[in-house]
This record gives sequence, structure tokens and C-alpha cells, in this order.
Amino acid sequence: MKPILWEFRKLRIATLVATVIAAAYVLFNPTILYWHNDYIWLFCSLHVGLITYLASSNQSPEALFLYSRGLSRNRIWTAKVLATALSIALTWGLALILLLAGTRQSIQDAFLNPEAVLFPFEEGPFIWCILLVYLFYFGLYHYIWVPDEKDCPWPLALVATALVFFVKVNTHHAGWWTLPTVIIIAAGMLIVSRNVHKTSELA
Repeated sequence: MKPILWEFRKLRIATLVATVIAAAYVLFNPTILYWHNDYIWLFCSLHVGLITYLASSNQSPEALFLYSRGLSRNRIWTAKVLATALSIALTWGLALILLLAGTRQSIQDAFLNPEAVLFPFEEGPFIWCILLVYLFYFGLYHYIWVPDEKDCPWPLALVATALVFFVKVNTHHAGWWTLPTVIIIAAGMLIVSRNVHKTSELA
């Protein structure tokens, strides 16, 4: 079994639960899914935080097995990152398919929801927002949860999260710079996470 699948074993239950919640929310939420929906932002943060925390464990049977195989730390770190990315893809992949395929609109039409006709025209930004928020938290939490002897950089996490919600509240501050900024922050945190994981102890 490939390392990514071993790492994903730690995430399978959390992924299943998150997938059911996301799909149910998309299908049965009667209101338009605007990009600034508070529940979605909270769900994204909790989802990524949980799966990266589970993936970061070096004392799980899966992690100990991989280390016993003589795999390099870089390869194990890559497996952790890809496993969490797979978890996110499964969770929101299904939800977005239900949304884009019109299943959500059909169900809400069956419930005689008058707003259903507006879904295809109003919910486009929601999809892009989900991708950006997940990308940001993906890098952030992989940085926070990487095993290290030093304290977790919670102040940085709080500042970064506050910045995200500042942009959310002040929509007029978002612009062309939003996407490259999120990519740079996430990539930077992933690079630091990889370097720290390479020298961390099994703890």
C-alpha cells in the first residue's frame, strides 16, 4: 500500500463524517450559498484543522509503520499533505458535484423553494471562496500541527485567521491580489512545515 493510503487511513472516519455533513448542507440548505456564509467558513476551518491534526500524529500505527519501512521524512511529509488534500477533495468534491450538476436546485425545487431559480446565478463566487479558504487553512494548519519541540505558532495562526475574517467582513478590500496572496501564504507555510518535519522527533 502506498504511503498516501496509509496516511489516509487515519482520516477516513473524519472524511466520511465531513462528506456527509457537507453534502447534506449543500442539498438541504434552502438559502442561497453566498461566499461570505459564516457556517461554511467555520466548517472549513474545523475540517482542515481536524484532518491535519490527525495526519500530523507520528505515534499512530500507520505513522509508525511508515517510519519502520525506512521511508524518508520528506516522503512521509508528502504523504501526509497528499492524504489531507485527498480528504478535502472527497468531502467538497461530492458537494460541488451536487451543486454544479443541479441536484441541489432540483431538490430545492421539489421543496417549492422560490430562491432555487437563483442558485445557478448567485452561487458561483461561493465555489471559488471555498477553494481559497481551504487553500489558506491547508497551509496554515500543516504549519501549526507539524511535530516540533518548540511551541506551536498560535499567535501567527490567530493573526492569519483574523486577516482572513477581516477580508471576509470588508468585502471591498478583496481584489486581484487575493488569490496570489493566499497561494504565497499557503506555499510558504507548507515549505516551513516540510523543513521542520524533516528535523522533528517522533512525538
